[in-house]
Parts: sequence; structure tokens; C-alpha cells
Amino acid sequence: MKQYLLFFAFVIVGGIILSGCTNNKKSGDDGVVHSVLVTKPLSADEWTEKHITGIVNADKEISLGFKAAGQVKAIYVKDGQRVKQGTLLAELDDSDYMLGVQAYQVQYDQLEREVARLEKLYKTGSVAGNDYEKAKTGLAQLKVALTSQKNNVAFTKLYAPFDGTVIKVNFQQSEMLDAGMPMFTFSNIGQYIVECNVPLSIYEQKDSIESISGSVGGKELKLDVISLVPKADNNQLFRMILGFNDSKPGTLQIGMSVDVKLTIHNADFSNDMSIPFSALFNKDGKSYVWVVQDSVIVSKEVSVGAPDSKGSVHVFSGLGKNDNVVRCGAHTLQEGEKVRILEDSKETNKGDLL
Repeated sequence: MKQYLLFFAFVIVGGIILSGCTNNKKSGDDGVVHSVLVTKPLSADEWTEKHITGIVNADKEISLGFKAAGQVKAIYVKDGQRVKQGTLLAELDDSDYMLGVQAYQVQYDQLEREVARLEKLYKTGSVAGNDYEKAKTGLAQLKVALTSQKNNVAFTKLYAPFDGTVIKVNFQQSEMLDAGMPMFTFSNIGQYIVECNVPLSIYEQKDSIESISGSVGGKELKLDVISLVPKADNNQLFRMILGFNDSKPGTLQIGMSVDVKLTIHNADFSNDMSIPFSALFNKDGKSYVWVVQDSVIVSKEVSVGAPDSKGSVHVFSGLGKNDNVVRCGAHTLQEGEKVRILEDSKETNKGDLL
């Protein structure tokens, strides 16, 4: 509601300021005849530019944790450090797991010798086949337990899964961790995306987006849509993920702001028209323009949008393409008044000021 009140206020103020765009002349018994500048409604632009703000994020950002539980023994990296794939990031105290390996290894070696002995007896018929099979099954189970303990020892070391940056170290040395707890926040190097939120008006035109670019630090970069989530958040905004079309997007950092420009094709632009903002006047909370018909002005109610940066407004209904619309000075005119149409600007009247 505030937006519409502000809009009508602009119409009123604009009309007062621009009322000088008409020129009064005496015409004998006919009284005052206004000279007016007119314009015909123009077809709206075929292309529309929309600007939204996006934020640079890593293409891949994950939480890294140990697959085993334990006490943090050492941390070899710090926040913001870049590392290569396979770099040792941190390790847990593995002493308990090593004891487990040793215990299972002793049992396994002992049972392995026993199975070998039973196998010889089985072949000579001195041992029942059932006893021999039970011994082999027990050996297999011990092998699984031993392998699990060895894996736990290996899981006490955490390595970089790919070339990347340690965004944050979440725990300190000597702290106790459960398996899977996020020890690090980790992202890949040099591969970024732009995340932004678009309003419904843009989401509805998603299939008409012809090109997307982003401006970072004065440099313009080409962008492509990776995904557009078809569900609005609590603010009625839709999450759009953009990727850099350029092979070398330049020096970017996570968290940088990007001015995203969307070029949208208006499929039905031929049915949409625009007129100068100065042609509007307000009456009873509605928007009107003056139209010259046979040298007489007639008011027409119009449905319009908000003013754009070029001083024009889109007209959605109320006008025809051949209507002669009074360009300015609307508040000095009256219904049914006779007027004289001024010719287009000449060298002596630059800017249509007279």
C-alpha cells in the first residue's frame, strides 16, 4: 500500500513540476488555448534487465570427520589453509585400537595353527568333518574382527579427500570425538558457485532468461543456471544456483558479493506499451492521461506499473497505440478543453522544453 501511495505522490509532484510543458495563448473570443506536446505510446522493450545480489560459495563444501571415535592426538592444519589431496589433516590417539589389533592377532594366529592341524587330521579321517568346519568358521570370524580393528587404526588418521581449503577447524587437540563428528569444514579450491534468491516475478519468467552475467570488482563474468529450486522460502524467494561459464573467473573468495544481471526476453512485449511518467495525473486514487481527439482533450483512465529508471511507465490497459497522449503539463488542463498540438522539437527547442 505504501508503494502505491508513494507512486501517486510522485505523479502529483511530477505533474506540478512539469506543468510548464504547456504554453498558453490568447485566441480572441475562444479564451485561452493551451499548446501541448503529445506522444504516442511506445511498444515496451523486448528485453528487460533485472539485477539481484548473489553470494560466492564453494562449489563443494563438506564436513570432514573421523570414521572412528577417540581423542584428538594432533592437528596439522589451520583455518584457511590450502592443502593437496591426500594431505594428513589430523589424527586420533590409536593406542587402544592397536591393543585390540594385537589381541585379535594373537587369537587369530593360534586358531589358524589349530585349523591347519585339524585339516591334516580330517584328511586322515581322525577328526569329524563337523569339528573341522566349526574351526574354519571361527577362524573366519576372527579374521573379520581383526580386519575391523586394523581399519579402526587406519580411521584414526584423516586425509584431504581432494585439493581444497580448510574453512574451519571445529575441535582442538585432546578433545574427545565420536565417529562422524565434523572435525573440519572443507571446500574445494578454485571452483565456485553463486547463490542468490529471486522473487516470484523473476521465477515466473525463468524460461525467458536469455543470458546471465555477474559483476565482481568491476569485472563482468558469464554465468549459467545450475539449478532453480521450485519452492519458495518463508520470504517468498526462490533459491537459484549459478555457475561460472568462464574457465578462469578471476580471483574470487567465498562470501564475496556479486551483482547478478538477468536479461529476460518479453515474449508478449508487442502488447505492452509505455508512456512518459510526466503524462500521468491522479484523480480519486486512479491514474489518468489526457488524449487529444479532434483538437479537444479527453481523459482516459490507465493501468500502469511503477516508473523505471528512464522516466517511463508501462501501460497495461486504457490506451491505444495511435492515441495522441499529452506528454506533460497535465494539471493545467481540463476535460473537453481545446488545445493546439505543438510540433516536435527543433534546434531552437532542444529537449521539448517549450
